[in-house]
Amino acid sequence: DQGAVTTIGPQPGVFTACHGVWEHVRHRTFAYTSMELISDLGGTLVGYLKVRGEYTVDNTGTEYTGASFAQVVAVDGTVLFESAVTNAGERIQLP
Repeated sequence: DQGAVTTIGPQPGVFTACHGVWEHVRHRTFAYTSMELISDLGGTLVGYLKVRGEYTVDNTGTEYTGASFAQVVAVDGTVLFESAVTNAGERIQLP
């Protein structure tokens, strides 16, 4: 609710926790940008993962759809990989 994003990466020690920001852009739509640092197994920084996207929450507030764009970037700024994805999700409900 404060506009911050934090997640834990898939492989601690190689990917840092993801940190980012989000903001309301219109009606039920929110934009975000997040970043993770990437190191080799020895702990040397080799690049970062940057993901940005936009999500729209449905009228009930329990489902969303959106699109994201991810880039893996080397420390010298060279883009090593990029991918656009669309996704959807649903809030976990108590029985």
